[in-house]
Amino acid sequence: MNQASSSPSSSLHTKKRNAKRDPNFTYEVIIVDDGSRDRTTSVGLQYSLKYGTENVRVLTLAKNRGKGGAVRMGMLSARGKRLLFADADGATKFSDLDKLEDSTNVVVVGSRAHLEKDSIAERSIFRTLLMYGFHFLVWLFTVRGVADTQCGFKLFSREAATHLFTSLHVERWAFDVEILYIAQALKFPIAEVAVRWTEIEGSKVVPVWTWIEMGRDLFLIWLRYKIGESKGDDEMDFQHRPGGKTGSGGVASWSESNRDRRERLRQLALETIDLQKDPYFMKNHLGSYECKLCLTLHNNEGSYLAHTQGKKHQANLARRAAKEAKDSPIQPAPAKPRVDIKKFVKIGRPGYRVTKQRDGDTGQQSLLFQVDYPEVNDNVVPRHRFMSAYEQKVEPPDKKWQYLLFAAEPYETIAFKVPSREVDKSEGRFWTLWNRDSKQFFLQFSFKLEAKPKLPTLTSHGLPSLAPPPPPPPSGGN
Repeated sequence: MNQASSSPSSSLHTKKRNAKRDPNFTYEVIIVDDGSRDRTTSVGLQYSLKYGTENVRVLTLAKNRGKGGAVRMGMLSARGKRLLFADADGATKFSDLDKLEDSTNVVVVGSRAHLEKDSIAERSIFRTLLMYGFHFLVWLFTVRGVADTQCGFKLFSREAATHLFTSLHVERWAFDVEILYIAQALKFPIAEVAVRWTEIEGSKVVPVWTWIEMGRDLFLIWLRYKIGESKGDDEMDFQHRPGGKTGSGGVASWSESNRDRRERLRQLALETIDLQKDPYFMKNHLGSYECKLCLTLHNNEGSYLAHTQGKKHQANLARRAAKEAKDSPIQPAPAKPRVDIKKFVKIGRPGYRVTKQRDGDTGQQSLLFQVDYPEVNDNVVPRHRFMSAYEQKVEPPDKKWQYLLFAAEPYETIAFKVPSREVDKSEGRFWTLWNRDSKQFFLQFSFKLEAKPKLPTLTSHGLPSLAPPPPPPPSGGN
């Protein structure tokens, strides 16, 4: 969620106003960072420091799981009696939350259907056809009776959210449809309430590709649950939890289903959050887990993950962020090396000549480069360097080659592609010469000779032998 700085402000303002009206009213806001590369987590921690860790919590996912995956993690981590998820772009107004809370239904859906006529007038014909096509697929395969399934403003009771989000499979844009499909199958009462909505720029929805993905997900939702219904009666168990009666899908034990739900949540968290990247996670020599920030011990990963979402850990994170923010302006920034950029007008490439050479006695190969710089100043000395194939950005890297560069202002830098063999830099094998009179630069280098393996000697039987030959017989004697 990349608009974390806008949505928490409006939601927290609404919650503080409700808290003033009712002293018994409590609230919390969970900001889910779905593996983004922006400052969502740091901005969320600032809100947590400002409003308190009991009211604002930050949940950071190690990798991007999609909108459905982020919403599921946030809803299953919530602690309230009524749970709302909302998009972070502020398209819906949090002042409309009172309308949703007035409903007594366990699932309340914010709806933009009353704005459809005005939006059609502003949309292109192509986007309008895509919208009607998606609505038809939703009506055909999954949800009927809900005009707007995609509005990111939905309120659930805690019991309904627990059943629905632990059964969720789709983690992308069509997750709203699956939630409502499961709710209708479980006969949860659903209400649709009109809300205000504003078009926000910066949407990540690509019209054609996103609609194709959503159409595919709709068909898979229908197929998955139709196959499940064929194995049981109408009251199927969408979560496939233990304790259900064979062939009926009903849940026999609420405690067993709760244990299974907690285990599934723990497994989901372990798949989503990378503990190895947590700077405060440590496994000691006894096999237990420690939080280096809070100095607490935990028996397993699930216990540690639950601790990271608790009040103590969130408060310590906020204090650490505040301390770092306070200390950072005081600490002097490291001095950056000063590099004077040379400004000159390039006049083109210099002339050059390359000569391949081979030593007749040893067979050692060498290259002689001659580069002409007739227009250089007297105080300029040409430079050269070897570059590996992985340093250059012009061609795909190939470890079989390396590059030799020559540079002298005001000429362009030129590069030669040579075999990636070890260069012999011994005396007489590698040398450079800059002739100031003729303005010519010479460079010669040789490749190192590859050691040839010694051939084994043959025995009298024609077999190879690695043993040294016998010493010659002594000369002279009686």
